[in-house]
Amino acid sequence: MKQLINYILLVFLLVFASCSTYEPFTIDVLAPAKYTIAPEITSVVLVNNSIPYRDTTKNTVQVNGKKRTMQSVWQDDFAEIALQSLNQELLLREFYDTVYYHSQTLKTDASYPYRALNWLQVDSICNIYGAEGIISFEANRYATTVKAEPQYDGGFYATMDVEGAILWRGYNNIDRTALYKEVQKDTISWQAYGSTLERTIRDLPDLKEAYVSLAEYQGIQAVNHTTPLWESAQRGLYKSGNYQFLQAAEFVRKKQYGEAIKLWKYIYDNANSKYKARSSYNLAVASEILGDFESAKYWLKISNDIYISKEGNVNKEEFLRSQEYAKILRARLETINKLKEQVGGFE
Repeated sequence: MKQLINYILLVFLLVFASCSTYEPFTIDVLAPAKYTIAPEITSVVLVNNSIPYRDTTKNTVQVNGKKRTMQSVWQDDFAEIALQSLNQELLLREFYDTVYYHSQTLKTDASYPYRALNWLQVDSICNIYGAEGIISFEANRYATTVKAEPQYDGGFYATMDVEGAILWRGYNNIDRTALYKEVQKDTISWQAYGSTLERTIRDLPDLKEAYVSLAEYQGIQAVNHTTPLWESAQRGLYKSGNYQFLQAAEFVRKKQYGEAIKLWKYIYDNANSKYKARSSYNLAVASEILGDFESAKYWLKISNDIYISKEGNVNKEEFLRSQEYAKILRARLETINKLKEQVGGFE
């Protein structure tokens, strides 16, 4: 009787699981920084080498299609806010051993707003802090556009777009070379609705508040120029088809990938081509998760070759999924060499 009950439960599990053969999930992957910083640079100094921005034509308001220039408002500590925001993000990333903030503004001549630091300045600042490199805020601009339009119910809908650009430069004081040069452009937005134009506009932030938000946001985004970033990526595994698939899915749930791999290899060695394709696909995904990218390529090629050969009962959805994963894996592999330069590992 007990054997019969166990058999019925197993059949039930197999039938139930077949309704959801493929299970997607999220993994974390390390994306390389936009620019590669020499590994010898373990400490950096953040500096302000800019002149406060000035322009009298960049703030506009448009009401019912009619555009006007708003009175100019300046955020003279924009660079300091952005640098402090960048400093906090760099500390959270823990990519550099030490991050210093040099509070003294270096550029004083407004005649040359885009002039870079000279190497005497770079060397002097690095010596003060015992650092090997500098990340410098060199220049910036910002502008605001407010649009308000009457609605069918008599109210008003308004949007506020604040755009900004920052010129960043990185300096390597070890060999006196430029680390990078980046013009970072961002836009942040707000929207509001009110019964009157005045109430609607009042619900938008004032310009100085908006510029502070922009500076903080751009400082946060600038961290990706020089430090790798963990990102979420979608993957998936076949979890049903026979008893071994179900067992392997349970091992995956417990993060016991070694045990799951043994079962998928058993399926590949003993099952029909349909299950061979699924198990080799799973072996590719598991290999990627474990950082074995050569094995991931090997098993995914086998899976794709089975689908392409059209042996057995394989469906189009599974074939397209395998092809799409091949593109994803190729793109992932392209980042590995860059990550090796930035953080090492991935052997």
